[in-house]
Amino acid sequence: MKKWTVSQEGLKIIATVTMLIDHIGAVLVYSMYAAARTAGDAEMANAVVPVYQALRIIGRIAFPIYCFLLVEGYHHTRDMKKYVYRLAIGMVLAEIPFDLALSGAFDWTSSSVMVTLLLGLLMMVGMDCMTGWMKLLAIPPFYGIAEVLGTDYGGNGILLIAMLALTRGIPKEKLWRTLGFI
Repeated sequence: MKKWTVSQEGLKIIATVTMLIDHIGAVLVYSMYAAARTAGDAEMANAVVPVYQALRIIGRIAFPIYCFLLVEGYHHTRDMKKYVYRLAIGMVLAEIPFDLALSGAFDWTSSSVMVTLLLGLLMMVGMDCMTGWMKLLAIPPFYGIAEVLGTDYGGNGILLIAMLALTRGIPKEKLWRTLGFI
């Protein structure tokens, strides 16, 4: 029997589609909910809530996939400076639409998931400058920065990236990652 696998491109498609579903819920469906509440239409508002929740739950699939792809990309890139640069450009390009879509104005109190991913990448660069258990010392500063900046997934996103990075290539990697996800 042939073993079923998903390619990196397949993972990107799954993550992109689920992220789009999440954004539809976060922006469009939530707007419908807010409009119904403002209009005093409790029945409509209550009808929209399960749709909103379902779309957001489906959307939660995207982030762990992006974290996995980030860790794999980090270990396979030939030019780390270009990798950091491309992610930083993506972060800058994503931040303004993120803020406008969610709050209607540029907002320093929350940051997009791209900031979390960039911080995670920088954390992995820091980890590579250390050996053994000292790699763990790279995690708290980036955890704190993610929390202070109010990034999507915050410090927990940094912990997920750290878990994926630290378990990559070790014996029983899938077991440790599964336990980490749980």
